[in-house]
Amino acid sequence: MHLVYEPRKPHKWGIKLINECDALTGFCIAINPCLGKETYLCDTNVQSLDQLLLKKLSLYNDGSYHFYCDNFYCHPDLALKFKQRGHDMTGTIRVERRDVPCCFVSAKVKKGESRGFESQDGVYLLKFREKRDVHVLTTHDSLSFRDYKSKRGKTYKKPCVLINYSNRMKGVDILNQLTLYHW
Repeated sequence: MHLVYEPRKPHKWGIKLINECDALTGFCIAINPCLGKETYLCDTNVQSLDQLLLKKLSLYNDGSYHFYCDNFYCHPDLALKFKQRGHDMTGTIRVERRDVPCCFVSAKVKKGESRGFESQDGVYLLKFREKRDVHVLTTHDSLSFRDYKSKRGKTYKKPCVLINYSNRMKGVDILNQLTLYHW
């Protein structure tokens, strides 16, 4: 097995898993261990993580699906490929990736404010500041806002894409929590 060190996680050492699960219930559809470059050796046609995800995407041909993913998988080029295949993608992104525009990275926002960018291909990038900057990519939602009530009862405007992302990623969080109990 291939151990991964992630200093920001509660469990620093572990095995990275690629989970496919239902966004609302956390029902596990498939789990694949991420073994670095060895992850793709079982299939000679797959050379990268993007190709692995696009190959899995080919299993969903019976309609238009919306995929939610974290910053390990999500970037503008992959989102465009999903959109070209008739599916949508939403996820947080890492701003240090090559295909993230520098004007998006350098944009400054104050608490409660946001900056949105739209490509010609219909990929939206959003930078929103709550406690820290949140960087989100979507091909589905527009950059609209709606009222959001915090746990402390304070109401403020929050981007719809962030509210939807938070609600849909609960399925992955439930799966991660349940698998953690078995380690």
